[in-house]
Amino acid sequence: MNNNFMEMLEEYLPTGEQNLGDKIEGTIIRKDDEFGYLNINNKLEGRIRVSEIEGLEIGDKIKVLVVKENDEFLIVSKNILEKREAFSNIKKGDKLSGIIKEKVKGGYRVDCGLISAFLPFKNSGLNQSYTPNGEKLEFDVIEKNRKDIVLSRIEIVKEEEAKFLNDLNLGDKISGTISNKLDYGMIVDLGKLSGLLHSSEIAWNKEKTLKDFNVGDKIEAKIIELDKEAKKIKISIKQLAENPWLETRKKYQIGQNFDAPVKEVFSFGVVVDLGEREDLIHVSDLYYKKIGNVEKEYSKGDIIFCEVVGIDDEKEKIVLSAKTVFEKIWANLDAFCVLNDVIKVTVTRVKDFGFFAKTEENLEIFVPKSEYSWNKFDKLDLKVGERIDIKLIEIKEDEKNLVGSIKRLGKSPYDVASSKFEKNTEYELVITDILENGVLVKLTDDFKGLIPKKELSSEQIKDIKEHYNVGDSIKAVVFDKNNNKNSILLSVKKIEELEEKKELEELMKIYGANN
Repeated sequence: MNNNFMEMLEEYLPTGEQNLGDKIEGTIIRKDDEFGYLNINNKLEGRIRVSEIEGLEIGDKIKVLVVKENDEFLIVSKNILEKREAFSNIKKGDKLSGIIKEKVKGGYRVDCGLISAFLPFKNSGLNQSYTPNGEKLEFDVIEKNRKDIVLSRIEIVKEEEAKFLNDLNLGDKISGTISNKLDYGMIVDLGKLSGLLHSSEIAWNKEKTLKDFNVGDKIEAKIIELDKEAKKIKISIKQLAENPWLETRKKYQIGQNFDAPVKEVFSFGVVVDLGEREDLIHVSDLYYKKIGNVEKEYSKGDIIFCEVVGIDDEKEKIVLSAKTVFEKIWANLDAFCVLNDVIKVTVTRVKDFGFFAKTEENLEIFVPKSEYSWNKFDKLDLKVGERIDIKLIEIKEDEKNLVGSIKRLGKSPYDVASSKFEKNTEYELVITDILENGVLVKLTDDFKGLIPKKELSSEQIKDIKEHYNVGDSIKAVVFDKNNNKNSILLSVKKIEELEEKKELEELMKIYGANN
């Protein structure tokens, strides 16, 4: 009987005792709002949080881990068991997928599903400014101890970068996000690597500049430099479209001429407007003579006749020169002006010693003060910008200098007087000036003749004023005309000589004829 009792007792007694940390199997026997209860073949039921058996029904068998014991239940967990088994199944060298959840001391905490692992900064392959964003990443297990699993992305990043680079080609169109702005450009996150977009590669012209972009902006660009070994990528927004320069340059040819208005004036040259574009004419190409101060010589709106002397594809520049135009004019100067031409000029500078002007061809011409008037006492009141006629009297080809004259526009007073007064002819004239060495007499309104002191009388005169006064009439003959000095000399004394000569000639005619 005792044996039968013992057998019956054994049927009701648990088959064994469970210890904390044991893995056991149980059957779900009931649920309430907070917990589920398991038959685990023990004098105590197993209790588990209902959230761990969500989706399971009464009667379902599950494996759990004993985590705690109280007077009424054995506290068990399906999740802890799964995490422990997952942890135990992981070994060094495995690859895991996970999501970086938060930044912690020295690195990041990574959620790898059932387990959490640690990713040190140095092994992350990430910038320390990285913010967890829910992205699922791959990791290598590089260390495992009792408490934690240590991860790394170094090798994975290298592989990803290598694959990313391998798929790239020069000229590819690529998308990215601006991650940083620099003084000279932008760093663009292309996914696995970053690229540099220099400010010069934003636009072909200046419709967009660096200030028009912000960190976080998404852009599309073209790969213009690709160094796979050094992992360097340079990209360009502007090169997604054809360079407008290629179409522009077709409109210009070497030797082409333009009337170009000045848009800006600088100390080093002027910017001229060609309509669809602007270009600089350097000070060295502005004029055939050295320019001291560009800002004084040129103003906005001035028209410069210039020539295309070069096309610089590298700098996308039309090279212009006004100097070349002038040099061609000087090489064929006869086609534009010759000596003694009367030229219409515009006064540009007035100095004490003369004035400078420019011809219709913009050649500079100088008029010395001595060429203002035949009367050296005449004053000439000229203003910059005034247009006048002058006569071209000298061409200095070696120095590229032109010299003009105002006074030679008309006949010189000397020439007028010289044509009116003949040599060895007696004239009655009026004294206008008493000089120490002679007297001046009026020949025309613009010219005076000189009677030297020794020619006033056959007798010696000490003081002219004792014998002559201004306004006196005097008879004299012209005995010398000097074209070089523009002077006409007269003599009173030679009247007697001429009369004697005349008498002699008459006597010779009379007596010579008798003989």
